[in-house]
Amino acid sequence: MAIVKRYVPVWTAGSGGLGTSTFHFDDAATGYAAAVRTFFSALVAELPTDVSISFPSEALLVDVASGELVGTESFAQPGSVTGTSTQAYAAPSGARVRWQTPDFVRGRRVTGATFIVPLRNGAYDLDGTLAAAFITTLGNAANTLRGAVGMQVYSRPQAGLSNGSIHGVTGSAVPDRVAILRSRRD
Repeated sequence: MAIVKRYVPVWTAGSGGLGTSTFHFDDAATGYAAAVRTFFSALVAELPTDVSISFPSEALLVDVASGELVGTESFAQPGSVTGTSTQAYAAPSGARVRWQTPDFVRGRRVTGATFIVPLRNGAYDLDGTLAAAFITTLGNAANTLRGAVGMQVYSRPQAGLSNGSIHGVTGSAVPDRVAILRSRRD
C-alpha cells in the first residue's frame, strides 16, 4: 500500500474567515512541516496583519489508491506566522502557485495549486495584475519549498474510473493573474 502524507495549515483571515492550504508529500519525506512554515514565512510582508497561518503538529497518512485515511504522523508543532502589512487589501483576491508535474491522468496534465489570499495592495501593479517583485518573491518561496522536500500532487481516485495516484512536483509557476477565492478552503 502506497502512502502520501497530507499536511494542512489553517488560515485565519479577518473578514475572510477560516481557510486551509493542503500540501502532499511522499511517504519518505521528513521536515516538511518546517519547510511549509518557511514558505509562508517568506510571504508575511505581503499578508495583512489580520491574517495568521497556524501549522498542525500532525500530518494525515492517506492510502494513495483508495484515498482512505490510514493514520497520522506527529511531530513538533511549528509556530504560527502572521502577516505584517498594514496596507489596505481586498479579502477575496490574491495569487496562485501552480505546482507542475510531468504526468497525465485521465487525459489531463496533473498540476496542483496553492492560493495566497488575501494580499496587500502593494502586491499588485497599477493594471490590477500581480507586481513583478511579488511574483519573484512568491516564485522563490515556491522553489525553496519544492526543493526542500518530496512534494507531491495527489490525484484522487475516481469511483469506477481509476485509483488515486501521486506525482512528484518538478516545477512551479506563479501566473501573472489575480486569483479570486469563493471559498477559503484550498
